[in-house]
Amino acid sequence: IEMLKILPCAFILIALFEQWVKQEVVIRHLGNGRSVRGYLWALLLGSMVVGGLYVAFPLAYTLHKKGASLKVVFSFLGFAGVCRIPMVLFEVGFMGLKFTLIRLAVSIPLMLIAGITLGSFLEKRGYQIQE
Repeated sequence: IEMLKILPCAFILIALFEQWVKQEVVIRHLGNGRSVRGYLWALLLGSMVVGGLYVAFPLAYTLHKKGASLKVVFSFLGFAGVCRIPMVLFEVGFMGLKFTLIRLAVSIPLMLIAGITLGSFLEKRGYQIQE
């Protein structure tokens, strides 16, 4: 029931993102050859996703369709799963700041490595998302 309150608004925002953000902007910031900056954008976007992976997957599809590299898209999905701001704040309240900082210090590099590895593997194989 709680997700039914969030999802319609999230999908409207994704549709607006799809219409308003130009493909050139996505390619410039998240495309192939955008080393550290693209991953920082993915971390920033992933940490602000509301609605968890229900919202992150359609947004990742839109990013890839607009020209983001697979490495950045997979990193974004990992970041959306482990470092959403509401989840981190909730975790600090229950587990403490030290635990949260250690978890983020371990999780963020692992999600980055996993995204780069999976993206590289699929790009070498010529993977394309079917419409």
